[in-house]
Amino acid sequence: MEAVAVILAAFGFLSLLWGIDNLRGAKAGAFLWAAWIAALLAGGILGVWTTFYFTYAVGSTFRFVGFPIPCGLLHFQSGEWLDFPDSFPFAAAISDVIIVATVTVSPVSLLLWMRRRNKQRGGSQ
Repeated sequence: MEAVAVILAAFGFLSLLWGIDNLRGAKAGAFLWAAWIAALLAGGILGVWTTFYFTYAVGSTFRFVGFPIPCGLLHFQSGEWLDFPDSFPFAAAISDVIIVATVTVSPVSLLLWMRRRNKQRGGSQ
């Protein structure tokens, strides 16, 4: 599971830098900056949801809380779910929000790159 989190973190960080570079390189207007920031904020909200409200089963009696880095474990015992928080739940929660927010902005970064590439091709012919 840690490998998935590391890959998502690297991809998200690169897409964040790539989006900023494309916004600056294309001399984007306020609308494109606002769309990119709105996608980043929506990703932050989605990151909060995946951190605190998303659970997935890893067995019939175990569930992880949080994605991509689990913040805790739920264990079904004696008819109720018992929670076992991670040793560093705040670090995992902050990492989850950052990773999901930066990965969410990657489609907008891709569209900005395509827009910038089309402008460069059109200007060189």
